[in-house]
Amino acid sequence: MSGRCLPWVSELTRAHSGNKLASYDQSSCITGFLLGNAAYPASTLSSSKQMISALTLGAHVGNRLRVWSNLGARIVGIEPQPHCMRLLKRWYGHHPNITLVEGGVGSAPGIRTLFMSRFTPTVTTLSPGWIDAVRQRNTFANVRWDTALPVAFTTLVSLITQYGEPRFCKIDAEGYELEVLRGLSKSITTLSFEYNSAAMDIAVDCVECLGELATYEFNWSLGESHRLRSSAWLSPDEMITLLTSIPVDGRTGDVYARRISC
Repeated sequence: MSGRCLPWVSELTRAHSGNKLASYDQSSCITGFLLGNAAYPASTLSSSKQMISALTLGAHVGNRLRVWSNLGARIVGIEPQPHCMRLLKRWYGHHPNITLVEGGVGSAPGIRTLFMSRFTPTVTTLSPGWIDAVRQRNTFANVRWDTALPVAFTTLVSLITQYGEPRFCKIDAEGYELEVLRGLSKSITTLSFEYNSAAMDIAVDCVECLGELATYEFNWSLGESHRLRSSAWLSPDEMITLLTSIPVDGRTGDVYARRISC
């Protein structure tokens, strides 16, 4: 990749300098998971000094890092894309509550191939199968994955061992979410993972994978709304039924999971 600055990099730099990056108020579901409001009862939080507030896999350019750190959260952000990591280090590299880790997360440590889209980096992925699936959607018709990059990988277990157990773990891996969860040997209290309606089998497998670790209940949000859509938390079967009812050309979103027993 050349040293020429891509248009989206310049735009984000201007937005960051002008304090215009997306923010989420204290009623948002993600903030609730972090702060212990009704969505995530404070009584369930560990008092362990080793517990970090949040672990975000796929930090991208750090909009969540910025908001969560302003709320006092201690965050570990993992990002495999070198150009995104350069921006993260510029903006957050000296922040006392933010630790940045360059690399990927999967089911086992090693080296994997990252398929990058230079002009649409939010859909950079490690999954060729996911690329084939989402190409069927009109919104991905013009996307090109034009760069392949070897990336060093770790696992969630290794990250937790090194940095502590998170109150909340956000997984945004563009079709690689199941492999991330397969790198767990014990359950996490609360987490989220992205779903894409064109590859819904991955989200269903993620729900089932979590059920092998502990008993969870689920909720979901649509797009970038950051609001829980269900007034009551759902069982695994109910969550799977809901996911499979979303049409293949439906909007993307996130599934939220909270552990109710080990």
